[in-house]
Amino acid sequence: MPRPLTRRTIWLARGVALTADALQLALLPLFVGGISEGVDAGLDVVVGLILVYLCGWHLAFLPSFAAEALPLVDLFPSWTAAALFVTRGGPTELPPPSPREALPLPCLLDQVGGTPVFSRSFCRAAPQRRREMLLAKLSGSDNF
Repeated sequence: MPRPLTRRTIWLARGVALTADALQLALLPLFVGGISEGVDAGLDVVVGLILVYLCGWHLAFLPSFAAEALPLVDLFPSWTAAALFVTRGGPTELPPPSPREALPLPCLLDQVGGTPVFSRSFCRAAPQRRREMLLAKLSGSDNF
């Protein structure tokens, strides 16, 4: 499932992909066969995991991973192409929480095990009602 992307994660994902492809091209004589082929496969696994961590799971990573396992096809910068494809939409933002979901800090502290600061009726009240209850508490009339 794709994650919300920030500018930082987009640039990190693109940088990791570009670095991996550049390393594989620059060190091609070492990765041509033999024992070092395992290092190349290990690099592909690590890059795939990092990209999935940064961008979330995307189907575009699967053909890139398969292409990196084929001889001569792995010369194509498939990680860079996949990272550019996945991040092509630019930064995505999370939708703002609804007013019902945005709880004041004392209610959040109470939910994670802090000492109760406000009653349950305060924490479950609508934001406008919370303001009224808070003003009433501050003014000295403790009616909640």
